[in-house]
Amino acid sequence: MKNIIKHKQKFKGRANILFLHGYGQNKEMMYPLAKRVKNTANYIIIDLPGNENNPLSKPYTIKDYVTYIEEILDRENFIPDIIVGHSFGGKLATFYALKHPTTLLLLAPSIIKPSFSIKKFFKIVLYKIFKNLKKVKIIKNIPAFLKGSRDYQSTSGINRLTFLNIVNSYLNKKKLSSLSNEVYIVYGNSDQEITYKQMQKLNKYCPNSHLIVINGDHFAYLLNVNAIANLILAIIRETC
Repeated sequence: MKNIIKHKQKFKGRANILFLHGYGQNKEMMYPLAKRVKNTANYIIIDLPGNENNPLSKPYTIKDYVTYIEEILDRENFIPDIIVGHSFGGKLATFYALKHPTTLLLLAPSIIKPSFSIKKFFKIVLYKIFKNLKKVKIIKNIPAFLKGSRDYQSTSGINRLTFLNIVNSYLNKKKLSSLSNEVYIVYGNSDQEITYKQMQKLNKYCPNSHLIVINGDHFAYLLNVNAIANLILAIIRETC
């Protein structure tokens, strides 16, 4: 299949790893990690629907994405022992693990709902005001900084509907406490997309979790590829 990269060898004792990239990214983003563990593990990297390599055919929900992953894994006869997911991929990995208990390595996952923000609240209010002013032709354009996140502004049509479906899908304490396998959370100390407080909550809610802080931003795993690869190898030794 063109929408996956895979490395499978029929040796006993090899762990199966599934890699899931972040929103708007592609399978190549996870390959630097995968290629560093190919001597020890089998892996599949999925190109998730919604990027240039795998366009959406309809608006997707989290449930649709999980079904898509299940179908590919079933077709490939591949049961993951570990799922490595970045950002949105970490969210998907966690939703998948609620149905199929699996060890998780979550890289800056977007799972916990952000705390209420006065700044965001006023931006929404201002956006609605400017939208009404534009509607009655008092102004021509709404200021760009009020139009939502960079990811939101980069989408349209079914991609935007999908974005709205997935960005507002979070997991609460009750759901996360039901995760039975080990959960490893990696957070970059300069991340501007996910807060440390969100990661602390995730670590608190998951009964078998471990929070690891490293240097870097939201893509800290790419700045620390060897360290994360070594962590994957350590998880294999510990859990597989």
